[in-house]
Amino acid sequence: MGRRGPMPKSKALQMLHGTMPLKAEVVDELKEEFTPPEKPKHFEKKESEAWDKTVELLRPMMTLRKVDIAVLGAYCSAFVRWQKAEEELSGKNLCVNGMEGPKVNPLVTISRDAQRDMVFYAAQLGMTPASRIKMATGATRVIEKNPWVKLKSLKK
Repeated sequence: MGRRGPMPKSKALQMLHGTMPLKAEVVDELKEEFTPPEKPKHFEKKESEAWDKTVELLRPMMTLRKVDIAVLGAYCSAFVRWQKAEEELSGKNLCVNGMEGPKVNPLVTISRDAQRDMVFYAAQLGMTPASRIKMATGATRVIEKNPWVKLKSLKK
């Protein structure tokens, strides 16, 4: 049986989403120097390129940790699978003739499934507009609840 429940998130990402209060351990995690997770050894050239580009895009957010290797790897694999399917589909018919009549080209299904997977993993990594909005509103909610921020604003 597969894993149940939502994918685990780092404490910093939980804080940015507003599901964890700002604590010293979260601040320590945010101060950590960014070290990207190691690339899986089984990746081919295109997957490797997608990994490098994605890590560079996620670097400024400082939310990527070593535990995110599976999600990031799945995202890169889905991204490359989607690209390959779309390349194969270009210039071809979306329907193919089968024994029982016209059917949807299997590449359409592969592309659609890869797109769905890619968007799911991108949201887990904070790469969709909706997830970034959640992160921004969660961070402001945490800051508003922090009594030290109120005291600091009164000091000025």
